[in-house]
Amino acid sequence: MLTSSTRLVVCCVAAAVAAVTAAAVEQITPKQAAELLIEHKAILIDAREASAWTKAQVAAPAILLSVHDFEAGLIGGWKPVLNAAEGKLVVIQCDDNTQCDKITGMIKAIGLESACCGSLQDWVKAGLATRNCQDKPTI
Repeated sequence: MLTSSTRLVVCCVAAAVAAVTAAAVEQITPKQAAELLIEHKAILIDAREASAWTKAQVAAPAILLSVHDFEAGLIGGWKPVLNAAEGKLVVIQCDDNTQCDKITGMIKAIGLESACCGSLQDWVKAGLATRNCQDKPTI
């Protein structure tokens, strides 16, 4: 008998395969993401590698969870964050559109709504707030 964690990993692997062949997933602008965050209708995950967080600011409301941990089977903080995201849009911020599409596809495969909102540079160009990676998320 498979545990719920094992089923989740199996589902994510299947979704990864499907995401590679699927068309690009939903894209929203950083400003749209910020509005949804203010309304508590979304969460924002900065899915860049951890080393990228220390090289620059991060979006002020972003939860920092690396794509590497996600690909390793929802280790680290991914599982509790996604469990707590029930009923909210999971917005992914990543520098690589292919990675973002892959992550959002996997998140959708486990039953959550997800979208990409571009890179940190897009967030900054939109005039939205940033913070140091050591500081807690705002909003």
